[in-house]
Amino acid sequence: MTVIAHHAGEQLILTAALGGGLLSGSLLVLRARMAELARRRRRRQP
Repeated sequence: MTVIAHHAGEQLILTAALGGGLLSGSLLVLRARMAELARRRRRRQP
């Protein structure tokens, strides 16, 4: 039983780390897109 619980805990930590990485990655992409949009808007204005 303890082995299964330990394995489940490891899986949970791995999943959390993976989820956190994906979240921060998508946030970085979002930030880059927002910066690009802002740059384009500035170019359009005289």
